[in-house]
Amino acid sequence: QFLRDNLELELSVLAIALIADVLLAILLGRAIAKPLKQLQKTTQEFAAGNLEARVEVWTKDEVGQLTINFNPMADSLLTVFKQRERYAAQQSRLNSQLQQEIAERLLTLETLKLIDFSLDRVGDAVFLSKQDGGFCYVNEAACDFLGYSREELLTLHVYDIDPLLSKDNWSRFWANLKQRGSFKQDSVHRTKYGREFPVEIGLNYLKFNYQEYNCVIARDITERKQGENLLKRTNFLLKAQQEASIDGILVIDENQKIIWHNRRFGQMWNIPEEILNSSGDDQKLLKSVLSKLNKPKEFIHRLKYLCEHPSEVSRDEIYLNDGRIFDRYSGSVVSEASDYYTRIWYFRDITQRKQVEAQVTQLNQELSNHALELEVANTELAATKDFITNIINAVSDPIFVKDKHYKWKFFNDSFCEFIGYSREQLLGHSDTKNSESE
Repeated sequence: QFLRDNLELELSVLAIALIADVLLAILLGRAIAKPLKQLQKTTQEFAAGNLEARVEVWTKDEVGQLTINFNPMADSLLTVFKQRERYAAQQSRLNSQLQQEIAERLLTLETLKLIDFSLDRVGDAVFLSKQDGGFCYVNEAACDFLGYSREELLTLHVYDIDPLLSKDNWSRFWANLKQRGSFKQDSVHRTKYGREFPVEIGLNYLKFNYQEYNCVIARDITERKQGENLLKRTNFLLKAQQEASIDGILVIDENQKIIWHNRRFGQMWNIPEEILNSSGDDQKLLKSVLSKLNKPKEFIHRLKYLCEHPSEVSRDEIYLNDGRIFDRYSGSVVSEASDYYTRIWYFRDITQRKQVEAQVTQLNQELSNHALELEVANTELAATKDFITNIINAVSDPIFVKDKHYKWKFFNDSFCEFIGYSREQLLGHSDTKNSESE
């Protein structure tokens, strides 16, 4: 019985120990499995892309140490990944900037090609010179104008083609250009073969990349100069003709301002020189003219009317206080597009002509009166002649009259009967001829 009790006790103790070992193993397995599962879950999240995932440390054993080592590794990987992202973003920005710069450079290159292409096809000559005057760029028009090749021109200086400049005065010219910056002037260019022709040049001071340049645009103005010279000559001849005219000429612009008059105008109106030469004060001249008119109000009224009707032509006569009479003609200068430019007044002294016309009228009247008197006298003379002829014809004796050539001029009917000829046969014949025929 004792052995039996001991065996049951040992079996009970053994069962309790076994149960305790199982419970302890379960508890120990759970304690080990939970951090491992958490580590596994966190590792899966980290591998899925959640780089912020971290493992909570529960123990300090090997599993805890593994957990502790995992978190710094994750932090290092996160740091590396973020650096990599920053590097990738920076590289992307650099690549974009590089691509943009390449595109801009290509666009700039194409633009420069287009500018060079365009400059070679403009009608004006374009030169780019350095501070020493040497050319560093010329277009095709410059080569055509001067007869040089591009290579030849690029070896020359500005003063080699511009006879108004020289190597000695180039520094002074450059200082003036640098001060003024940009300006235009007329100059002369000389070709490769020595021919000189007038040009209009535009000079422009430029500074680029610490280098100074002069950009010159030149235009051949030979035809323009010829036209200007012809215009000057024409204007000179026209002015000389107007000054030599017997008419007083006055030119007024569209704003009713006097822009020109000839000397004859001042002489006709007896206007003092100080008034004629006072530019900008037209009222003094107008007052001087009005003071000499017989009817100044009509003169002013006519002026206002023509100002309101600029295209109208006017011609009339005006009377002065001193007895003179002027023929006044006015016409406007209008362009082909009907744009009003000026009005020109012509004044001609017709006093003598009017006096002559009055004398001629008086003479004509006197001649008319004399003609009437002469007609009356002729009528009376004819009547007297008929009366005397009738009396002579009534005389029975022959009566005749002969001129110094013995031609019959007058005879009565009794003479015709006496001599035996008709009146028609005797008129215009001499008595010698009639005697011979008889």
